[in-house]
Amino acid sequence: MDPFLPKFDPSAQSVIVPFFFMHEGEECVRVQIAGETRFGPVFRAKDLWVRDGLEEITYAMRWPDQYAQFKDGKSQTADGTALEEAPFLNPSRISELRMLKIYSVEALANLDDRNIPKLGGKGYELKSLAQQYLQKRQETGANDKVVEMQRELAELRAMLSAQIVQPVSNEGEYTRLREDIKAKTGKYPVGNPSLETLQRISSELTEAA
Repeated sequence: MDPFLPKFDPSAQSVIVPFFFMHEGEECVRVQIAGETRFGPVFRAKDLWVRDGLEEITYAMRWPDQYAQFKDGKSQTADGTALEEAPFLNPSRISELRMLKIYSVEALANLDDRNIPKLGGKGYELKSLAQQYLQKRQETGANDKVVEMQRELAELRAMLSAQIVQPVSNEGEYTRLREDIKAKTGKYPVGNPSLETLQRISSELTEAA
């Protein structure tokens, strides 16, 4: 992390929101941090940032989606879940959050405690609601995946059952036709022909007799 950024863990990328712009012919990025209304360091897009203390990449590479939106002349969007999706936030509260540079539910859920008072008397409640909302959505998504896997498993079992039962139900007819063809030609059919093929061969031999 940049040495002069606030000393809290921005593990969720949505806590830090970049904004690319042109300044004196240079591509620059302002690093906007949730809850920090007076702090927004600016870097050149080509400046280097150390990722995980190992690899140096440019700020443009650090935030490729927002940089691409900037290059295409589109509105730059924050990562994470849009505030409008949270059922516990009304339009007025959303406007207040955006003034505090809080642009996503994840950013609210990970807001540093020292910035909570800026949300007013219900600041901790809002942060808790954001965390509960994300946790519930994650659990719901996991349950949906389990249901989908169970459905696919049931379909596979049905297909497998059909494949197993079909040959068994026709086993007697299959054997009879092989024996019939051997009796007429002196040898069994080559390979493992299907039941339909055996029926056709047997019928042709009967007609030729």
